[in-house]
Amino acid sequence: MRLGLRIATVMSWETITLEREALFAEVWAEAAQGVAARYGISGPALAKICRKLGVPVPPRGYWAQKAAGQTVRQPALPPRRPAEATSYQLTVRRDDYGPDGFTLDARVAIAKARATAIPVADVLESAHPLIKESSALLRKALLKTRTEVLPSKRCLDIVASRAQMPRALRIADAALKALEANGLEVEATEPKPAPPGYLSSYERSRYPPSKTGIHVGDAFFEFTLEEELDTVRPEEPKPSRDAPYEKRWDWVKRHGSPGYERVPSGRLALGLTGGGWLGAARSSWRDGKRKRLEEQLNDFVATVLELGERHRLWRLEREAAERRYAEAQRRAEEEERLRTLEAARVKDLDERLRAWSDAAGIEMLVTEFERVHGSAAAPGWVAWARKRAETLRARAIELTSSEGPAR
Repeated sequence: MRLGLRIATVMSWETITLEREALFAEVWAEAAQGVAARYGISGPALAKICRKLGVPVPPRGYWAQKAAGQTVRQPALPPRRPAEATSYQLTVRRDDYGPDGFTLDARVAIAKARATAIPVADVLESAHPLIKESSALLRKALLKTRTEVLPSKRCLDIVASRAQMPRALRIADAALKALEANGLEVEATEPKPAPPGYLSSYERSRYPPSKTGIHVGDAFFEFTLEEELDTVRPEEPKPSRDAPYEKRWDWVKRHGSPGYERVPSGRLALGLTGGGWLGAARSSWRDGKRKRLEEQLNDFVATVLELGERHRLWRLEREAAERRYAEAQRRAEEEERLRTLEAARVKDLDERLRAWSDAAGIEMLVTEFERVHGSAAAPGWVAWARKRAETLRARAIELTSSEGPAR
């Protein structure tokens, strides 16, 4: 008997009941951000729940005044209105592989990586070997890296315009060196070139391009560095419908049918894939109004270290699940063996009982036959019947059955 193996590889969910009185006490004992983070929801989501339950929340500036030692007033919980509920069912994702299970060394390494700024050189010198190997291909392909280079050559997954490529290479160089300084191995995989000719999407999936990733334990997390594109209207106006067909078609070939263009934005983004199902809080870092990508590389490295620890916890859980499955399989097979053995023994016992009963019946029949007709009547048949009874009796008590008394 075989059991179906089902091992969860995603976060689990749990339902929490928020009582009106308890939630009122929480939001007045701690800032809303802390309460929301504890339940795994956002601040606006918590405010919406409070409104549904009719729970007043501290006004703006309440916690600053309290921290400054000023006297603040906490109102009483108002009576519940008929339209307001007494509790709220909240379904949240439980972080099964969260920091609570991390080792002390991992926590220290993650905290150190997050607190240590990673410098990015103004000029690319002493570049990482992968940068040296890929820079010529990248500077030639630019925005066509993924279509022209990666399917056929080993190269870092960097996509940028001519203006941003030098900066992208410097950022990638700093990130690769920081990852290796934290004991991680970075690799650009060899592609599997596809044969010439048309290939369906399924056939093309059998020829993966070069991928850039990080080895963390036995896991491989891919990452990309690319320049974001903006959608803009072309400066050249679209020809009217009355214009010659050749002019309209020439415009469509240069600008596309909808009349929009995708142009480089100058903003770089770093993306990390493969960690969402492990509960990673972040998977992308990009140039923003407050922080440029160079200032966020430390958080990227810390997230990779955290993913490695989360993957270790997942692997331990999977191994435990496999052991539980193997034990359940062993028990199921043993139970099946015992059921089969019991069925065979019952069948054997029934056959022995029938043989014993038949033998006793034959003896009674022969005795009655001789009483009625005399012992001299039909001596051949009587001898055969008695021999048959002995054969049945011997079969009923024999020790040669594979599932009977011999076992």
